[in-house]
Amino acid sequence: MPMPTHALLCSKQLLGGLYVNEEEQHSVFPLKHTDVYAKITGHLSRVEVTQTFENPFSQPLEAVYIFPLPDEAAVDQMEIKLSDRIIEGNIKKREDAQTIYEEACSQGRSAGLLEQERDNIFTQSLAHIKPGEQIEVTLRYTDQLQFQGGNYEFVFPMVVGPRFIPGTPIDESGDTDFVPDASRITPPLIPPDIRSGHDIGVTVEIDAGVAITEVYSTSHQINIEQQGQILQVKLSQEDTIPNKDLILRYGIAKEQTQTTVLTHSDQRGHHFAVYLIPALDYSTDEIVPKDVVFVIDTSGSQMGDPLLKSQELMRRFINGLNPKDTFTIIDVSDTATQLSTKPLSNTPQNCRKAINYINQLKANGGTYLLKGIRNLLNLPAAPEGRLRSIVLLSDGYISNENQVLAEVQQQLKPGNRIYSFGVGSSPNRFLLNRLAEIGRGIARIVRQDEPTEAVAEQFFRQINNPVLTNIHVTWEGLGEAIIYPNPTPDVFTQQPLVICGRISPIQEFQAEQLQVSKLKVKSLENNLPDSKATGQQLSTKQHSTLTPNQPWPKGHATRTTPTGTLRITGTRADGSYYEKRFNLNFDQADNPAIAQLWGRARIKHLMQQMLSCETKAGVEAVTETALSYQLLCQYTAFVAVSDQVPVAGENHLISMQVPVTIPEGVNWEGMIKSTFASAIQDRLRLQKCRSGLRAGDNESRRQAAIDINSKFLPDEQGKKGKPKNSKINRSLLFSLSPLSSPNAWSSPMPRSVLPISEYRKLGVKSKAWIQQSEYRQNRYEESKVNCDNDNPYDNHQASEIIPQDYILSKTVQDSLTDNDNPYDNHQASKIITEDYFGTQSPDNFELTLVCPRLIKKVKSEILSSAAISHHRLQLVRVKGLDEIGTTCLTQHLQRLNLPLGVAGEIVFEFLVRRGRVIRVIWDEAASTLTESQMIDLIKRSLSCWRVPETSVKSVCLTLRINEAATQ
Repeated sequence: MPMPTHALLCSKQLLGGLYVNEEEQHSVFPLKHTDVYAKITGHLSRVEVTQTFENPFSQPLEAVYIFPLPDEAAVDQMEIKLSDRIIEGNIKKREDAQTIYEEACSQGRSAGLLEQERDNIFTQSLAHIKPGEQIEVTLRYTDQLQFQGGNYEFVFPMVVGPRFIPGTPIDESGDTDFVPDASRITPPLIPPDIRSGHDIGVTVEIDAGVAITEVYSTSHQINIEQQGQILQVKLSQEDTIPNKDLILRYGIAKEQTQTTVLTHSDQRGHHFAVYLIPALDYSTDEIVPKDVVFVIDTSGSQMGDPLLKSQELMRRFINGLNPKDTFTIIDVSDTATQLSTKPLSNTPQNCRKAINYINQLKANGGTYLLKGIRNLLNLPAAPEGRLRSIVLLSDGYISNENQVLAEVQQQLKPGNRIYSFGVGSSPNRFLLNRLAEIGRGIARIVRQDEPTEAVAEQFFRQINNPVLTNIHVTWEGLGEAIIYPNPTPDVFTQQPLVICGRISPIQEFQAEQLQVSKLKVKSLENNLPDSKATGQQLSTKQHSTLTPNQPWPKGHATRTTPTGTLRITGTRADGSYYEKRFNLNFDQADNPAIAQLWGRARIKHLMQQMLSCETKAGVEAVTETALSYQLLCQYTAFVAVSDQVPVAGENHLISMQVPVTIPEGVNWEGMIKSTFASAIQDRLRLQKCRSGLRAGDNESRRQAAIDINSKFLPDEQGKKGKPKNSKINRSLLFSLSPLSSPNAWSSPMPRSVLPISEYRKLGVKSKAWIQQSEYRQNRYEESKVNCDNDNPYDNHQASEIIPQDYILSKTVQDSLTDNDNPYDNHQASKIITEDYFGTQSPDNFELTLVCPRLIKKVKSEILSSAAISHHRLQLVRVKGLDEIGTTCLTQHLQRLNLPLGVAGEIVFEFLVRRGRVIRVIWDEAASTLTESQMIDLIKRSLSCWRVPETSVKSVCLTLRINEAATQ
C-alpha cells in the first residue's frame, strides 16, 4: 500500500484528507459508512449509531471524527468491534479516559475514545487501525421525540456546520481566548465539488401503539414498509450523503392523543416521566399590542438559499402584524445594523420601508451574534401594556454559545420572550433550543427549501399566547423529589408539558420518620447525586453494576416503594386556575430509558447554571451524575482498549481528522469569505495586543501596526499578482499562523481600554472603531456613548447600531503615511474593500506600522495600567506548579489591565494538557470575589497561558485583587 503524502489541508487547492498518490492526488477517507438504527416507542427513541472506519495506508492510522448528535441525547453505551471481537467502552472521568487512551496509543494497542464537546457535538478518536483493517464503533443513546400539533418529529443530525470563532487566537490550532476549544468543534471541510465516499444508512422502526395517519420527511427521500404493528422507514438509496439533518414526522389521530406516565425504579431512586398534553386551546378576540424586535443573521454562511428563506419569512412576519403592533429589524454579521433607532408603528408606509430593507440585505462577514444580542437587550423597555417579542432567524453557526446564552440569561428583561427560527438544513439546534428555553419562547427549524406559509401562521397563533403559565409541580408523598425542568416552562397551544423526576430511595426505618412534603429544590452546592464515590473509586466493575435493574444491596434496610401524588397547577390563558393530579405507581416500574433521561435532564440543568463560568461544585455535581447514570457529558468520556498484544514496530501511527461535507444549502463561497474576513480581523486584534507587550524597543514599533497591506493587490487592469504562498494551511480557515516569538509574550493582552476618540485623534481608522465613531459624530450627536465598544468591560451604554448603507460606503481601513514609518514603501495606498477581503486568503496579508504616534500614546496608557495591575494582583497560593512555573504564571497574570472598583480573593483550579490550560474552574465557595467580569477576564487570561515544560496535570490557584494600587 502506498504511503500518504499530505495531511489535513483544506482550501480550494487542497482537499482536507490524506492522499494516496501525490501525482494524481487521489483522496481517501478513513470513515466509510455510518449506519443508524432507531426504535421509536411512544414518546421515546432508542438509537444505535455504527461508524465504520478503514485504513488504506501501510502504517497504523489514528482517525479523529467530529460529528453531531441530538442536543438532549442521553449517550450511555459505546463499543468497538475488531474483526470478531467486541470491546465494551467504560465510562470514566474525561481526563482519566484520555490518559488511558494515550497510554494505549503509546503501546501500539487499538483503542477508541468518545468525548462530548458541546451538547450536540462529539468527537470519536480511534487509534491504531491496522493497514487494511476495518473497525466498527457503535454508540447508543436515548432521546425524546418532539410533539407539535398532533405530529411527532424524529431528528437525526448528520454533519457539524462550520462555526464562526471569535476572540484572540491562542496558538496555531485556531483556539481563542473566547473559544479555547475551537479546534475541537471545527472539522476540516470538503469542497462541494468533491465527494468523500462516506455515506449513511438510516432505519427507523415506529411502534406508536396507535394508528398512524401520515409519515413524511421534509429533508430526505424515504421508503416506508408496514410490518404488522411496526412501521419501518428507510432512507432512499438516492439520498445517502450525510450533509443535512434527517427530519421524520408522523401524525396520530387527535382523539388518540393522551397524557402518558412512565416510571422506573432502581438503586438510584424512583424515576418518572409525565407527558401532559393539556386539552387547552384558548382563543380570544382581545389583541394585546406587541413590540416585536426581529434579529436576522446576515453572515457569510447565510449566503444564498438560507438568506432568501429568512427574507421570505420576514416578509410574512411583517405583513402578519396587528395594526397596533410596533416593530424594528436588526441584522447581524460583522456589525449590528438596524432599520430604525426606535420601534416603528405598523403603518403601510413603514411596512414598505421594512420590506425594502429586508430585500436589500446581503450575506457576508462573520457571525458576531453577541453584538446583536447585546444591542437588543439594551433597547429601552417596551411601553407599559405592550409585550416585547424577540424573533431570531439564524443558522446558529457560532462557537461561543455559552457566552450568548449567559448574556440572555442575565440580561433578558421580565416579560420578554425569545422565539428562535433555525434556518437551513443543519442548524445549531443546541443554541437555538436553549435560547428559546431561557427566553421562555419556542424554537422552530425551517429548512431552506421548506414552505413558509404554515410556519408564519403557526408563529402568530403562538406568539405571546401560552395556554398555561405559572406552572408549579409538587410531589405529595414519601421521599424527596427532584424534578426537571426547573423552573417549569409555559405551555403553548398544541404543545406538551414534559416533566421528569426522581424520588430518592426510602428505607423502611426512615419511612416512619418522613412526612408528606412538597418539592424541594436543592441549591447547587447540595445538588449532588446519591453516590458519594469519586471517579477513581468507581472502578469498571462498579460502574457496570450501576444498571437500571440492580437489586437493593445486602446489609441495607429494605426499600419502601413510595406512594403519593404528583400535582401540577397553573394559570390558564383566561386567568382561571388549572390543576392536574397523577397517582404514581412504581410497583411495575421497568423502563430504564426514563432513568437515563432524568440523568440527562439533571446534567442539562446543572450546566445551564454554569453558562458564564464553570464552578467547582457544579462540575463535581455534573461529573457524579454522569458517572452514576453512565452518561457521556463534557466531563466524562467512554474509552475502549484492546487487550491484544501489539506487534513490534506498530507503535508509530499516522493521525488525521476526518473531513466533513459542507451542509446542504450552505454557500461555499459565503462560508469561505466570512472565515477569511474573520481571520484577517483576528490578525488585527492579535497585533493590537502585541503592542502593549513589547513597549520600548524598535521591534515593538514594527509589531504595533494597525494597518493591513496586501502582499498582492489588484492592479489597474484588475489582474492579481501571484501570492507568496498559494497553499493555505487548513488551520488558517479558523486561526492565525504561529506566533513568531511565543516565548517573548505567551498570551494576548486584553483589548485596549482607550476610547474611540483617542484612536481617531491618532489617525488610526479601523473598521471596528472609526466607522462607529464617525457615524455617532455625524448622525447621533446626542449620543452619550464615549467608550470603545470593543472593550468587554465597558459599563457604559451600548453603542448605537449603524445603518447598513453607511458601513458599505466605508473602506475597511485607510492607509496613512508618516515619516517615522520605517516600512513606508511610498506606494500609493489602495482601498481594500470587504468584497476584496472575501476573495483573498488571510495568509496574503501582513501587518505593518502605520502611525508611530500610536505607540507613544498607547505605550504610556498600557505601562501605567500594567503598573497598577502589577501591585493590585497578588498570587497568594499555588498548588501544582514548581518555582519556574509559578514565576511564569505570575508574570503572565500581571500583564492584565484590571478594572477598578473590584477587590477580593478568587480561587481557580485548572487542568493542564500538552502545555495548554484546557479547563478553568472557579471555586465559588472558596472565593470572596464574585464579580463576573473580573472572573471572566482572569479565566480567559489563564486559558491563553502556555504552561512551561512540566508533568503537572492540575493546578489550584488563589489570587488576591487589592482595592487600589500601592506605590
